[in-house]
Formats: sequence, C-alpha cells, structure tokens
Amino acid sequence: MTHKITIKISLLLALLFTVFLGTTLSAQTQAPYIKGTVHDEYGKPLTGVVVNSENGKNRIFTDEKGEYSIVVNDGSKHLKFAFIGYVNKTVSIENKSQLDVSLKPDVSNPDEVIQLGYSSQRRSEISGAVSTVSGEELKKSPVANLSMTF
Repeated sequence: MTHKITIKISLLLALLFTVFLGTTLSAQTQAPYIKGTVHDEYGKPLTGVVVNSENGKNRIFTDEKGEYSIVVNDGSKHLKFAFIGYVNKTVSIENKSQLDVSLKPDVSNPDEVIQLGYSSQRRSEISGAVSTVSGEELKKSPVANLSMTF
C-alpha cells in the first residue's frame, strides 16, 4: 500500500517539476521570429536575397514574392541583406516582428560577376552594355526564330 502511494507522489512531483521547469525555460529561450519582404527601389520584389543574422548562424533566401521568415536564435541584434548588384544593408531587429526592406542598386561595384550565357566576366572587364531578357519577354515576341527579335 505504501509503495503505491510513494509511486503516485513521485509521479505527481515529476509532473509538477516538468510543468514548472518547461514554462520557465520556454519563456527565457524564445528566439525572435521575423518576417517581411525585400524589394528594390521601385517596389518590385527581389527573389533570392540572402537574409543572414549578424552572427551568421541563421540564413534564409527570399522567395519569388520577395518574402522571408527567419528565426534568429544566435543572439544577433541585426539582420544583413545581400543581393548581387545591390548595396548590402544591415537592419536592427530589436522589438520587431515585421521587417520590410528596400535595397538600392550598386552601380559602382566593378567586382560584380556578370553571367553571360555559358561564361561569366567581372563588370570591370566588360566595355559594352549588358541586359537581361526573361522568358516572359521572349514569349511575347511574335517571331518563330529568336535571332529575328533584334
């Protein structure tokens, strides 16, 4: 009889200890959850922007709508945003859950690597103009052969 009472009391104490310890720890170790969008100076969403915590342990990329969501659990107080052809930006995340960022183009970066079909070159080595044509623009062209679009 006393054995059953001892087991019940120990189970009750273990349950109370688990509940008390679990609520205290979860309140102390809750990491900030930040979400938002990244867009260019015209308001268009940027896809593939690297969103990185200040200490570098948390990293994510923006989706096709320019949206991201990240949990910063490494003690960082800032997020860094980086994208090829744009100026890197560092923003404070203290007391924020929604963070929308606008990146400005970096026209003076000669070390940027430009993808040219099957090769790549640094911007400083290119003497002409480089433009990018998307598949959507090519679909709008009324010609059957792409060489006739120029």
